Amino acid sequence: MVVVWWPTYARLFRAETLRVKTQYFIDAAKLSGTSTIGIIFRHIFPNVLTPIISYATIDLGNVVLTYSIISFLGFGIPPPYPEWGGRLVSEGFQYFPAPAWWYAIIPGVVITIVVIGLALLGDGISEYITSGGITA
Repeated sequence: MVVVWWPTYARLFRAETLRVKTQYFIDAAKLSGTSTIGIIFRHIFPNVLTPIISYATIDLGNVVLTYSIISFLGFGIPPPYPEWGGRLVSEGFQYFPAPAWWYAIIPGVVITIVVIGLALLGDGISEYITSGGITA
């Protein structure tokens, strides 16, 4: 999944860097004699990192769903090892709907709750950042 998703983060990092480096406080830091390395680590990097943290938190729900789907299809970790619920849902379908329907439903509900919780956490972090809660 990392192989597929890293270009999104690279584009976001590049776009935020290009946006931040045109801000007036970067010009002020240059005029005050701050070195290029100092500008990068003291001004650009903290301002670029906050939107990436926000996006990564929102994207965690997609990671959980993708891994659950891969595991549901049987391409996950082999059976003796614990994994993230997709295999539980897949194996629970043999008991669905008659004798033990909860074998398939409960892992699916837990995955849904975790994904919604991660999306809400990411949205909260994004709101906190845009409201000025974190400043560099």
